[in-house]
Amino acid sequence: MKYKVGDLVWLASVFEGAVHEGQTALIISAYISQPKIILNDKKNNKLWLEDEDTSAGWVYDILFDGSIDESVLAEWLLPIK
Repeated sequence: MKYKVGDLVWLASVFEGAVHEGQTALIISAYISQPKIILNDKKNNKLWLEDEDTSAGWVYDILFDGSIDESVLAEWLLPIK
């Protein structure tokens, strides 16, 4: 597990992963599951994950900009240094 509940993180840019975007997010939960790219569409989410060769692993629920994002991969997050 890369992050713990209570950690603050940045969201990684989709274009340049080492650069963050927006405001910080708060880790509110950590568990092993499939990441969610396409919310509320299990079939297409599974197809996308297969295309990206991404399997189950540590994912995080985060509080970001007043909303909760579920099953976020660690590689989509950047630590605050």
